Amino acid sequence: MKNFHVCLISDQTIPNILSIWKFQPDFILFISTSQMEQKNKTHSIIETLKILDSKYDNVPFKTITVDSDSFSDCRKKLVDWLQGKEENKFVVNVTGGTKIMSLSAFEVFKEYQSEIIYVPFPKNEYSIIFPKKSDTALKPIELRLNVKQYLSAYGLKIFNEEKLADKKQKAFERAELSAWIVKNYKNLLNLLERFGEKLRDHRKDKTYEWHTDYKPENAQEVELFKRLGFELINKTYKKVFEKNEIEYITGGWLEEYCFVQLSNFLGKGIDDLWLNVEAGAGKIKNEYDVLFTKDNSFYTIECKSLSQSHDLNGEILYKIGALQNNFGLNTKGYLVTTSPHILNKNGEIKTSIRERAEKFRTKVIKPDEVPNFAEIIAKDLKLRA
Repeated sequence: MKNFHVCLISDQTIPNILSIWKFQPDFILFISTSQMEQKNKTHSIIETLKILDSKYDNVPFKTITVDSDSFSDCRKKLVDWLQGKEENKFVVNVTGGTKIMSLSAFEVFKEYQSEIIYVPFPKNEYSIIFPKKSDTALKPIELRLNVKQYLSAYGLKIFNEEKLADKKQKAFERAELSAWIVKNYKNLLNLLERFGEKLRDHRKDKTYEWHTDYKPENAQEVELFKRLGFELINKTYKKVFEKNEIEYITGGWLEEYCFVQLSNFLGKGIDDLWLNVEAGAGKIKNEYDVLFTKDNSFYTIECKSLSQSHDLNGEILYKIGALQNNFGLNTKGYLVTTSPHILNKNGEIKTSIRERAEKFRTKVIKPDEVPNFAEIIAKDLKLRA
């Protein structure tokens, strides 16, 4: 007798991944539809399982495509498939699919005394809904997906994975500088704006030599020139920038600051944390400043430094909302910004921007809150100190 696991396919793949991992089956049956197969949902589940454990390279599976609106079609295809397999043990996860698919699977498999379960995602637990005499208490699912696994679950891959370790290392090397910039931001704003104006168009250059006769306005600006390694020759500041340094001083410092601050909560609520990920499907890819997972929920952080005078109405929130559509229902975003344009005359977030952020499941961390970024996230997500 073999252990068979039955899953109903829908847009939300993670409940099936969790239950397959929990029950460790010898064989997997996917009940799907032509629409879900066009979206490669079954394929995404299998590929994610392979990332989780290489043993899934060899676990056999079968996909049955049904008419999601026809009880008789669903039932007939399941009964036909079951011929000769009746002696096996079945665990049936009816979390996904349509109501018709769930009802037909329930009706068919209860005749074989199968264990029928439901995963009330995102609780990371499951309940046995049949047989009725079973223990009805929710039972834990211990698996916690990392960023790569979560992306894979929704059919996305990481394009720049080989570069991410170096980005992480540089973020920690510059951690003290990033925190110093945040602390002294008001006194550095004019100089940072000048860096943005002169260097932003060179972000893709391998190196760029810049000379400037800019006269520092305060001690903090003098210190920033020094910390960045500028030479002062005949009242002219000079430096040859590497590509990563240009990216850093034109906004990357805020991304790295947020990443390093959150790294203190790895293993204390946050399960996985990545910086500057390029991810997507096919040839389409998007850039994400900071991504992290917590209890199989997915979080995105978009960082916007300087005044953002080109985006007076917070249009960036539409981009955040569009990108989050790739990550399933259990996703939340944060916009960390130094832009004064999101604020009203009382220093509070404008009503239109706050409402738009709520629509896209995004919390805005406004300029005066940036130094307390870590505390705000920890309180919001109940992270451990």
